Amino acid sequence: MKDKVGLYGIFNEISTSKIHHGFGYIKTLITQIESILGKEVDVLNTDSDISEYKYLFIDEGVNFVNKSWNKIGGDFTKTLIKLEKFNNYTGKVFYNALKEVPDYEHMVTKRKLDAKYTPHEFVAINFIELTDKLTLGDSHSVSAHEQCFAMNTINGKTMNGFLTDGLKQYVPSNIKHLRFYAGNIDIRFHFHRLSVNLTEFVAELEKQLLDLNLDHVDIMQPLPIEDESRKLPGTGLYKGQPFYGSWEERNNIRNTFSDLLEDMCNRNNFTYMKWPDNFKDKDGKLKFEIMEPRQSVHIKPIYYYTEINKK
Repeated sequence: MKDKVGLYGIFNEISTSKIHHGFGYIKTLITQIESILGKEVDVLNTDSDISEYKYLFIDEGVNFVNKSWNKIGGDFTKTLIKLEKFNNYTGKVFYNALKEVPDYEHMVTKRKLDAKYTPHEFVAINFIELTDKLTLGDSHSVSAHEQCFAMNTINGKTMNGFLTDGLKQYVPSNIKHLRFYAGNIDIRFHFHRLSVNLTEFVAELEKQLLDLNLDHVDIMQPLPIEDESRKLPGTGLYKGQPFYGSWEERNNIRNTFSDLLEDMCNRNNFTYMKWPDNFKDKDGKLKFEIMEPRQSVHIKPIYYYTEINKK
């Protein structure tokens, strides 16, 4: 058997399209396995012979919701093929401790599939416990992840949500280097709508960061704001709206917020990670070509901070 980790999805295929957000998430998973666990990764698909691998790491993708089992067209052909292979697999099976173990027995029953599922022992891997570096944030935070950092990305989580919960809830004592990236959602939906006092907001962020007593803190700059003509899927709306406040209003908020974050970093010797000016068009708007080629708020993985700043 190959002394490698086979990255495998049974319900979903592992995303390999390097211009889509789904691959960005997979990229962080591969990076964690290789740089923290020290194991080489092969991305597997329906045609792969999983019996060749000593280890499998099961992951169903960034947007997977356990027990929903919704497929376009209801086509489970590939899933059934992979499920049968998985039933016969005898190696070790790992999963990300921050995610649920997929309930494949529930899938078979709910979708009345002509199949069986042989239960496996899933071994949880908590990358956060295995390193002293952590990238934390919303779904955009995968664009700031790099080698030797654990990754905790929480879809839809606002910076206000992190502060309300308390950053200490997400940053255990073994972490010495935190990279934090949130705020784009707050700018899109909440800062203008709620007339948030940004100075007070950043002061609370600063207090919580200092209370963590870390050796190093990185703060990622919010993205420039795209033109209002950009369409979003229904899942990307808040109360039925794609944004609150005009582009000009949100852009002013973004610029003010960015300046406050940079000032905070300067006075505390934090690192402020800024996006390049060429991400913006002549009007100061985020270029659509930087973003995924579909209705989405995310940028292409080829434009991730760690990709464009490779040493």
